[in-house]
Amino acid sequence: MERNLALAQALGFSATVTSIRLRVSQTDTKWAQDFLPPGFRDGCPLLGVHPGSIIGQAEKRWPWKRFVDVAEWFQHEIGGRVIFFGGRDDREVLGQIRESLRTEALIADSLPLSRVLPLIQACSVFLSNDSGLMHLASALNVPLVAVFGPTIPAKNHPWQSPYTILPPGTPLQPLLPIPQD
Repeated sequence: MERNLALAQALGFSATVTSIRLRVSQTDTKWAQDFLPPGFRDGCPLLGVHPGSIIGQAEKRWPWKRFVDVAEWFQHEIGGRVIFFGGRDDREVLGQIRESLRTEALIADSLPLSRVLPLIQACSVFLSNDSGLMHLASALNVPLVAVFGPTIPAKNHPWQSPYTILPPGTPLQPLLPIPQD
């Protein structure tokens, strides 16, 4: 956004944007409330997780096992719930996650964008690789923890919401008190 604004200004246009917010319809918000199981609607913290990224760029992805570890830590230590998000390009990683989870989590797989947005908006925090869903969470003003691979965080960071950037090699310790296998 900042680069595009600078380009417009260099071309002589008066361009300023103070914020961009996605609006989620009441119908879609109601759908999300109905979609979430009762334990996900009781006011406990909700962690959204997107372990995917653009297909063919695996180097942008944090290892899927780390997402599982964070999800289990979040449930045990914070007392929260977890929703994993993904599309058709993420089916393999979501399958690995589903098989290895030792705790309950919701898998929101291959939903249309109108359904994904209200679910992301319901999250207390969103953990994601550098991806489109990371930017959507930012536009919904959901606090983020973003894992960046070869892309430059200063160039592609979330634009609005509070965020923390993790390089892809970041170990879980000392960031989270999760026992390492």
